Amino acid sequence: MRLFFHAGLALLAIVPISYSNNAQAAGLTKAKTDYILQCQGCHRSDGTGMPPQTPNFHTHGELFMHAPEGRRYWVSVPGAANSPLTDSELANVLNYIANDIVQVKEHQMFTAEEVREYRGTKMTDVYEVRRNLANALTRADPQH
Repeated sequence: MRLFFHAGLALLAIVPISYSNNAQAAGLTKAKTDYILQCQGCHRSDGTGMPPQTPNFHTHGELFMHAPEGRRYWVSVPGAANSPLTDSELANVLNYIANDIVQVKEHQMFTAEEVREYRGTKMTDVYEVRRNLANALTRADPQH
C-alpha cells in the first residue's frame, strides 16, 4: 500500500508492487547468482580474493584452466568440492569464472561429467597443492 496526498487530503491506495525472486528478472544468470551465493564471500565479485588464504583468480586462473591438473584443482578445492551445488551447477559456475571473471581465452568449457570425475578428489593442504601446481605449470609454460 502507498499513501498519496492530493489537495491536502491523504489518500490510501493499493498499488501493486512486484518483487521477483527470479534471478533472470534481476538480470543475473543462474551461474552468476550461484557464484555470488557460494564463492563471492571469499573470492570477491571480481575474483581478486584475499591472498594468500583465498587466491586471486587472475594470478594463475587462466594457466590452471588450460591444464588437466589445473582443472582438477578448480573442481576439487574445498569450497567447490563441498558446495551444495550440483555437478552441472558447479560446472556452470566454473565456466562463469573462466568467461566473465578471469576472461580465459579459448578454453574448454567445464562439464558436469568432468566435475563429477574430479569432485571426489579431496585436498588436505590446498595451499601446498596450489603452490606446487602453480610452480609446475609456470615451468611448463614460462609465458605465465
